[in-house]
Amino acid sequence: QGWGFLAVPLLAWPMLACRMNADSVWRTLLGLGALPGLLVLHLRIAGDSCSKRRGEALFRVEDPGDGQSNFVADDLSEDNEVDPDNEMALIDNSHLHGRDPNSLEFDALQDLQGENRGLWESIKSEPQLKRKLAGTAGAWFLFDVLFYGNTLFEPLVLEAAFGPGSGADGYELLQSTARDSLVISLLSLPGYFMTVLLIGRRTCTCRSLRTNSRCSAICPPIRQTPSFIQLQGFGLMFLLYLTIGLLWHRLSEVPWLLILLYASTFFFSNYGPNSTTFLLPSVTYSKECRSTLNGISAAWGKVGAIAGASLFAPASKARGEPFVMIFCGCVSLMGWLLTKFFVPSNTLS
Repeated sequence: QGWGFLAVPLLAWPMLACRMNADSVWRTLLGLGALPGLLVLHLRIAGDSCSKRRGEALFRVEDPGDGQSNFVADDLSEDNEVDPDNEMALIDNSHLHGRDPNSLEFDALQDLQGENRGLWESIKSEPQLKRKLAGTAGAWFLFDVLFYGNTLFEPLVLEAAFGPGSGADGYELLQSTARDSLVISLLSLPGYFMTVLLIGRRTCTCRSLRTNSRCSAICPPIRQTPSFIQLQGFGLMFLLYLTIGLLWHRLSEVPWLLILLYASTFFFSNYGPNSTTFLLPSVTYSKECRSTLNGISAAWGKVGAIAGASLFAPASKARGEPFVMIFCGCVSLMGWLLTKFFVPSNTLS
């Protein structure tokens, strides 16, 4: 997604410089945006056969000679413990969290029995379902209000920072918008890499007190879980949006500072809910209904995207840009509260 945001202005600028029809430029960019999805679809279809082979290796049925089947979890035995600093292993094996490692054979049998249980029954038996949905779907809804609303609101911020571009024709105005959007995309892109670098790892709040690669007693280690990263993102977005909204007119006189603060909101979106809203349902819900509840959470996110894209421009005209930024700060605070109090703390998330 980060590379996609970077590719849009890089591809749009030369097409606009060649004075291509603006409608053709828009359609070309939209079509190119579908290519990653088609690639993922191909990989998903091709991966079905790989998943089947992996499943056969994971649970091998053996006949011990007494007429009973013995299920063996090859990859999840006591001798193959999951590395606590390997975030992918934590997600892949999240359904084992809190289980007795000696009961793997029983769990394997339970999993096979769970496949015969209907989806609706699995959802109804999901513990704390309403609370979990409020945390995953609610936070996703609020974040997409911010993210998609600000993606369309971005030209207004650029205009406040650099002026309306008097004397420029439509093509030159679009080129300058693409150039300025490229700056924001470049500043926000490292947020994705921060998430990849830190997620699932233990970090210290004060590195100076670390001794022998271990945190001291007065500086306890912090697990960079998806929910904790999401809390950091929402919290810093709240502070940034509130600062921009309260100091909007002063910041408009210092364009580089306004752009830096505004780009930082996208940075902490990427190092925060823009990465973790996809992950939280995977480590929050049971295997039997995980995909469906993930889809429901994502659907609420798209509802938030429609709301943000529809409401930001009218709100800006009616109440002004500072009001929109303060509103974004309040939405960020609500997202922080939902993540803090409605995402269960007894899961791997």
